[in-house]
Amino acid sequence: MNTIDELLKHREAKGLSYKALTRICLSLFGIIALVAGNTPNYDITMFIVIWGVTIVVNSGFIWYLPRVKHLLFLGVMGVVFDIVALSLIPGIWYKMTGEGFAPIAFFMKFPITMFCFLSIAINSLAMKPLYPALVALGILLLHVYYFNLVLADPLSQFSQDLAAVVFGSAISIELYFNGMVMIFLTGGTLVFLTHLARKIVFEAVRMEQENTTIREHQARLIMETKMDSLKRLVAGFVHEVNTPVGAVNSGMDTSARGLQKIKEVIGESETVEELKRSAPLLKSFQIMNLANQSIKSAVDRINTIVISLKSFVRLDEAGFQMADVHEGLDSTLTLMAHEFKDRITLVKQYGHLPEIACHPADINQVFSNVLANAIQAIPDHGTITIQTEVEDTHVLIRVTDTGVGIAQEHLKQIFDPSFTRTELRVKTKLGLFTCYNIIQNHHGDLQVESKPDEGTTVTVHIPIGLEREAVNA
Repeated sequence: MNTIDELLKHREAKGLSYKALTRICLSLFGIIALVAGNTPNYDITMFIVIWGVTIVVNSGFIWYLPRVKHLLFLGVMGVVFDIVALSLIPGIWYKMTGEGFAPIAFFMKFPITMFCFLSIAINSLAMKPLYPALVALGILLLHVYYFNLVLADPLSQFSQDLAAVVFGSAISIELYFNGMVMIFLTGGTLVFLTHLARKIVFEAVRMEQENTTIREHQARLIMETKMDSLKRLVAGFVHEVNTPVGAVNSGMDTSARGLQKIKEVIGESETVEELKRSAPLLKSFQIMNLANQSIKSAVDRINTIVISLKSFVRLDEAGFQMADVHEGLDSTLTLMAHEFKDRITLVKQYGHLPEIACHPADINQVFSNVLANAIQAIPDHGTITIQTEVEDTHVLIRVTDTGVGIAQEHLKQIFDPSFTRTELRVKTKLGLFTCYNIIQNHHGDLQVESKPDEGTTVTVHIPIGLEREAVNA
């Protein structure tokens, strides 16, 4: 993830590229205006050369920009380029206007002060106050230099016409200071606005980084919740399978011992009649029959658990599909049966529900987390009631426990990932946080009602019909 400094550098690089592109566009416009409206001569050629150099240099800036480690170097180089160009324009323009080659409509007919303002504005594009501040300072020094030339020798060094080009009219102390004040105020205003823009960009970048951090943190939290659910699922699967596997092993051992006994009886019997009347043989057959029944029952149990596991995770099916809510609930209850033990009574009050469009594996995870919280809320003995019904266009699943409950002042915090008040019911960790996100992604709702020492009811609302594109999986 990029740091704030790196993101700011990226924004500043964009501003410098806009700055260079603006110089290129202005130079192209000047060249087109000169070529279209004038007969080529030395002075016009000088202007075209200057603007051509501007285009080449700024194209180089744009090409070099991604490779520069220190943007300040490139920005200051652009500022120096602008100030040098401004210092050359008055002299060349004076020669052109004095000889009458420039068209009246040409934009450079306006005072050079306009270009000073424009140069300061262009350097503000990088959103770094240093650049327009340096240009404004350079322009002020240029004006001081030109004014000193006029004072020293106005006839040979700096004519009144050239002064009009630089300052806007024939030179005078009043007009000189007015121009200086205007440039100072304009430069100061643009520097201030650039400073504000940079602060806004900084805040935007900081918020962007924080949002990225929050999204990454949220993804990690959801993954942690899924891993917790997986651990609980594996633990339940192992616990549920261990009992029937033990029964199979016991039945196989009993059958093996019974078979050995039958071999011994057959070896000891001399006639078929004696074999038929053998009590040990009949007893061995009875024991083996019971063992086979036990093995069959255990295998059926394992098959039920495997089917429930397959229904719970839906690994071999499409993520978004029509699903039976009751099937998902029953498969979840089968895998969590060991957590109920003998202390929790389960009451199922299923209504008639249609199939819903959803991500079944995600919805089953919601059932698993809600039921786990309900089990944890009951310290000794209690009851968990599951009710389902249809309400308008939604399916409602209510899970009510008779546990310790949650105080009203804490209900607003239960969907926070940091809410883990173990003395209340809520060893939820990230469970309800993940559930809420899953249900929200299905455009549903999750509501919690609770009273201390009376219990809690969690109600899940899921739309019956939902398009695949509407779910943010």
